[in-house]
Amino acid sequence: MKTKKRKATVTVKDVARESGLSLSTVIHILGGREQRYREETCRKVHETAQKMGYRRNSSARAMRSGKFDCVALLMSAEPDATLIRQEALEGICDELAAHGMHLNVARLPGQALADEGLVPKLLREWTADGLLVAFAMQIPPSMAERIESSNLPCVWMRSKRDFDCVYLDEMGAARQAVDHLAKLGHRRIAFADYTYGTQSLSASHHGLLDFEAGYRERMTEAGLAPQVIREEDRVERSERAARFRAIFSRKDRPTALIAMPSTALPAVTAAVSADLRIPEDISIVTMADQLQDSTGIALTTLITPEYDIGRQSAALVVQRIKEPGKPLPPRIVKFALAEAGSCAPPPKRERSTTATRN
Repeated sequence: MKTKKRKATVTVKDVARESGLSLSTVIHILGGREQRYREETCRKVHETAQKMGYRRNSSARAMRSGKFDCVALLMSAEPDATLIRQEALEGICDELAAHGMHLNVARLPGQALADEGLVPKLLREWTADGLLVAFAMQIPPSMAERIESSNLPCVWMRSKRDFDCVYLDEMGAARQAVDHLAKLGHRRIAFADYTYGTQSLSASHHGLLDFEAGYRERMTEAGLAPQVIREEDRVERSERAARFRAIFSRKDRPTALIAMPSTALPAVTAAVSADLRIPEDISIVTMADQLQDSTGIALTTLITPEYDIGRQSAALVVQRIKEPGKPLPPRIVKFALAEAGSCAPPPKRERSTTATRN
């Protein structure tokens, strides 16, 4: 049986010879420097290269220039340990593509982060021009130190640091939610979060702490009493609706609720089972990457700008690559409030009671 002869690798010289153009012209066009050439010349080179099966040798170029035109994304292999969505990945890829770059992904298992001796391959070997770090929770100081001492331009996604980071303005989002409800006339505005108990709150992502701080701060500024709905220990999902039913049965129940994503659905379920109408009896605001209507009721939502997070992160790491050794100030991405059918002025009896007290 005859072995099929392997096809020889097509080079830029082959493309130049086939297209009838000079070698320097072909090198410039295939290398992305097309501005100085006519459109038909560029099209001819690309069509010839595609027809011949030419593939650019990035490794050879990297050896000559010391650049890979690549950014690596370091993330956890654990599903709940990386706060990055599909839209954020699209933002990263679109921004890198605008600079002629691409993205590689490196995933670390949870136990690897705690391994004092582990040095990820992308830190041991020079395989990318820059690094994006995306972890939901704080990684061990030893790993953070290895990343920062790698001399690889690095940007931390959704991580609040002094330099080289992109994070969400959760404090501003909470203030925005309070203002929206207060303008409607609400005075008893509660913030609900059952994902963490008071015992474990310090271990949560900084975004939750910032959101609660923004809520408390804005309520106090408005002359209102903050009411945080949280228990000493984390409340399991199956038990959250029952907790809300107990709260909604009180005479002094909140007339408006700002609920974290995993807390909003149980709140809606409890309100419906308690014969409370949304928004006539209680208004609800939540946070998500898109307008929430999974309950059949469209909730006013603080929209997480995932695409913008990705794009801003990629833009910052590209800037770091171009300006090595120069720390850059954080980029803070703001939420957008998408109004829906879950907010309205409080019931008349609540408004009259408030007016009498004032």
